[in-house]
Amino acid sequence: GPYVALDSFAAVPAAGELLVGDDDTNLQSRGTVSASAPLGFAETVLGAWTRNLVDETNTFTVSLGDDVFNSCTRDVLLANGGEFWAYGAPGRWEIGSSAQGDSLGSGRYVLSSHLRGLFGTENNTGNHQAGDTFVLLRIAGMLRPDTGVGGIGQTKSYRAVTKGRSTNSVPSQTFANTGEGLQPLRPVNLRRSANSSNDITLSCDRRSRLAMNNSTGALPLGESAESYAWDFYSSGAFATRVGSLVSTTSTLTITSAQQFAFGLTPGAAVNVRVHQVSDSVGASSNYLQATL
Repeated sequence: GPYVALDSFAAVPAAGELLVGDDDTNLQSRGTVSASAPLGFAETVLGAWTRNLVDETNTFTVSLGDDVFNSCTRDVLLANGGEFWAYGAPGRWEIGSSAQGDSLGSGRYVLSSHLRGLFGTENNTGNHQAGDTFVLLRIAGMLRPDTGVGGIGQTKSYRAVTKGRSTNSVPSQTFANTGEGLQPLRPVNLRRSANSSNDITLSCDRRSRLAMNNSTGALPLGESAESYAWDFYSSGAFATRVGSLVSTTSTLTITSAQQFAFGLTPGAAVNVRVHQVSDSVGASSNYLQATL
């Protein structure tokens, strides 16, 4: 049957095999799944959310067809339990988890009490549209086909074949992997300090796509080298970039002379956007911006 590409993952709605190739004449198996990843759509739009708290404000209605949403307690949700989901479309997926699903019958549920913007998708919490795809992220129904860094941006054919059916029982879908899974997560805690010469020091805290070592508290870098891109803008609308700098740590000092060269008033507030840089895909699209 059909599948949904989640930029780096493929969700298959039935037990079966995923075939991938440059075109339909050279499809090769990239793995199998033993269960479904329920696919549906959102009938209503989930509202924007920017706080690092459980979203008890917004609800939305999803349609899952023959599949069932499993509710949980708030404690289970906060312990990283509950039904994880991907919601949106390629380029603007939000990953979240909901505790409560109130059935409306016929596979329709009103979802409430959410963890929002998980796994680096916080920039997409306000980008939803009516009719967006909704996928329950059940591990047994998920695959991560490895196309290699050279395959990023290359359009390939994907065919999800239900177990027991012939390869030609379904058509292929085409998709270009964006390498979303290689994008560093958005930094946090952007802050500034200044000195008597109007030099400004900017700092942030990095995050990681990899799990922290709980015994040492060490946060893996996940890249061959640490690097950040700092973009400066003429106003808080962040529409016109006036200059950029790079650093090899999460701290950058922009001198008074550099501020002047960018057309900024030395020592005044700066409008800055910071991205961690990946050695595979460049500056991450997951950025943090602020007027400081």
